[in-house]
Amino acid sequence: MKLFPEKRQFVKHFCAMSAVILMMCSSLSAAAAMANVTTGDVGDVSVQKTAKPSASNIKRVILDVNGEQSTILFTGDTVEELLRFAHIEEKEDRIVFPDVSSQVTPFMAVTVRDAKQIRLTADGKTRTVKLVCGRLDDALRLAGIPLSDGDILSERRDAQVADIDSLTIRRVPYEETQADRK
Repeated sequence: MKLFPEKRQFVKHFCAMSAVILMMCSSLSAAAAMANVTTGDVGDVSVQKTAKPSASNIKRVILDVNGEQSTILFTGDTVEELLRFAHIEEKEDRIVFPDVSSQVTPFMAVTVRDAKQIRLTADGKTRTVKLVCGRLDDALRLAGIPLSDGDILSERRDAQVADIDSLTIRRVPYEETQADRK
């Protein structure tokens, strides 16, 4: 039985495998270079020298910035260092999960979302709240603002936070919502 009946097929498979191996080697080289940089400033990122590159101090981190995900090989310790390394600037209306002081662990997911300040009137009080951009009902849940099925909002629950400047929530007592269902 012939493994590759034609020379062309062999060359095609050989080239494909060589490309994969080359990509793997360049990824490893980049990781080693990243772990073995000298002390100093690179742009606005401060880089720390490690004595010897080691696979144990390289962490693969998933960084999600407003829905765009990328995988980063990182040797630092905190989320704050990761954001500096990835050139993600701190902004007043930016929310980071987990907190910037959190320790980075291998295969950790770090989420960065721009937020918007909304004027919210609910429960007889008007206040300014910072909501993560995205769907309104998801943003309210993340902000710890509970909604019941009967609550009436001045905006649709699936509206985008980026399109909203103010929001009024009219709480409907449980008894009224039950009466409406009968």
